[in-house]
Amino acid sequence: MRAADTGMQVAAAARAQPATVYADAVLREAAALLADLYAAGDGHGIAPGDWDGLGADLPGLALRAVAGRHRRARSASRVRAGRERMAEALAAAGIAPVGVYQGRLVLPRLAATPPWGWSGEAALTVGCYAGDGGWTLELTQERTPVIDVVAPSETAVAELVADVLTGRRADPPLRSFRR
Repeated sequence: MRAADTGMQVAAAARAQPATVYADAVLREAAALLADLYAAGDGHGIAPGDWDGLGADLPGLALRAVAGRHRRARSASRVRAGRERMAEALAAAGIAPVGVYQGRLVLPRLAATPPWGWSGEAALTVGCYAGDGGWTLELTQERTPVIDVVAPSETAVAELVADVLTGRRADPPLRSFRR
């Protein structure tokens, strides 16, 4: 199976998980894993399409397996250190956080920032919590959706956040942020 095909299958699996956004590096890694899984099956006479009849969601499994490697358990002190690294990574991506809201970095609204929240003016935040998990996107309002971000590093999260904040990347989960 071609790499483009596995990439499209993994992208479809990612869209089926509306509460999570994935960095491009994670999607590429999952597509490579999926290609390897198909190649292993092919070595045993199992064509890629044969997996569908078995009820196996190989694209989704490959994505979840790769995503699991990028979620880390964090203590409260590691959360604070991660927030400092994230602020530095955001600054390197050209975004200076404007404050902290409930422990999350508040990002500035830009001219290209989509309208989010009840008023259309809510700011996007990025943060992480102690325990298992990774980074999240939330709004500066009550009852905000929590969107998980899966990325290999703070730099990759910052790049994804910059793309979302400037409208270069429109992810389906962010539509639920809009009024």
